[in-house]
Amino acid sequence: MANEKVKKLESLKAEVERLQKEKENTIESIKKDFQEKTVVFIDMVDSTQFKTEHADESDVWILRLFQFSNIVASAIQGCKGIVVKYIGDEVMGVFENVNDAKNLIGRISEIENNLLEITGFETRIKITVDYGPVYMMNFDGHISPDPQGLTVDRCARIAKYNQKSCVLTSVNFKDVSSDMHWCNLGKVRLKGIGEEYIYQLEKQTIILEEKIEISKSEYDAKNKLLEQYKKALEEKRPEEVKKIENSDEYDAVEDLIGEINKLIEDAGVDSSYYARFIFLYESTDGWEKYNSYEGKVFNSLIDSGLVRVSDENDDFYILNVEKKRNSKILQKLDELQELMKSLELDEDLYDMSITDADFWKNKIGYDVIR
Repeated sequence: MANEKVKKLESLKAEVERLQKEKENTIESIKKDFQEKTVVFIDMVDSTQFKTEHADESDVWILRLFQFSNIVASAIQGCKGIVVKYIGDEVMGVFENVNDAKNLIGRISEIENNLLEITGFETRIKITVDYGPVYMMNFDGHISPDPQGLTVDRCARIAKYNQKSCVLTSVNFKDVSSDMHWCNLGKVRLKGIGEEYIYQLEKQTIILEEKIEISKSEYDAKNKLLEQYKKALEEKRPEEVKKIENSDEYDAVEDLIGEINKLIEDAGVDSSYYARFIFLYESTDGWEKYNSYEGKVFNSLIDSGLVRVSDENDDFYILNVEKKRNSKILQKLDELQELMKSLELDEDLYDMSITDADFWKNKIGYDVIR
C-alpha cells in the first residue's frame, strides 16, 4: 500500500511538472511573439455635434460616418498599413514599417480635403500615433489580429488630449521619427500608466490640461465629499477637515499600486512568484530555495535574469536588483511606503507595510506566502 501511495505521489508530481512546463512554454511563446509596431488612431472630430444637428436626418450622419470610415481605411491601406477595427467614429490601424506610418500622418490635410469633397461637409480628423511592442491577438469574428499591450493603451490615453487637424504621439514614436518636427507639449499623468511626455507634429496648438476620467458614482462621491468639507469648515471640526484634505492622497496610492502591478504583470514571467521575490527582498527573508519536489520552481524568472543565485548558497535565489524592472519596482514601493506613512486616516486600510504579506494580498493582489 505504501508503494502505491508513493507511485501516486510521483505521478502527481510528474503531472504538476508537465503542466508547469506547458505554462512556461506558453509564456515563452507569447514573449517571442511580441513585435515592434506603430499603432494609429484616427478620429472624426465633433461627430456627436453633427449627429445632434441632423437628429431628424439619420441617413445624413450615417452616410457621412460610412464615408469617413471608408476614406480613412483606404488611406491606411494605401500607406501599407492594416485596418484593425472600427470603433464608432474612430478607425484603428497598425503598421509594420515606421516610414509607412510617417507617410500616413503627413497626409492629414489630404485626408480632410478628400472627406470634404466626398461627404460635402467639412470633416476634421485627429491622428494619434505610438510605437512599441505589441502582441497581435486573434479574436473570433475579427479579420485582422488585434494589437494588445501598453503601446495601444498609451496611444488611446494620449488621444484624449488631441484636437482637430492635429497629430499627437509619445516619446517612443518621436524617437523613431526624429526627422519629423515634433513639439514637446509637456508631461501628463496617463491613467494606469504614469507620467508621459506628449508631442505634437509641426507646431504647438494644444495646451495640455490634466484630464481626469471618473465614473458618475465617483463624481457624485467627490461632490458629497466637498459638501462635507464645507460643512466641517463651517462647524470648525479640524480633524474632519484634515481627513478630507488628505483624501486625494488615496488616489495617488491607488495609482502607485496600479503602476507596480503593471510592472509585475508585463514582465512575461510567473507574476505570482515574481511578486513573492519582491516581497522577500523587502522583508527580512530575501531568498527562496529552488525545490522541484515541493513545487517551488520559477524557471521563467531565472531565464529572464529577474532573480539570481544567492552569493551564499547555490540552492537559493534572490531578486536581481541590477535588473532595470526590479529597481523601478523597488523605487515605486519606497514611494508607496512613504505615501502611506503620511496618511493619518483610515488606519485599517493603510496602516500597513510593504513587508506585510496581508497588504500584498489585499491591496496589491498577490498571495506572497507559499
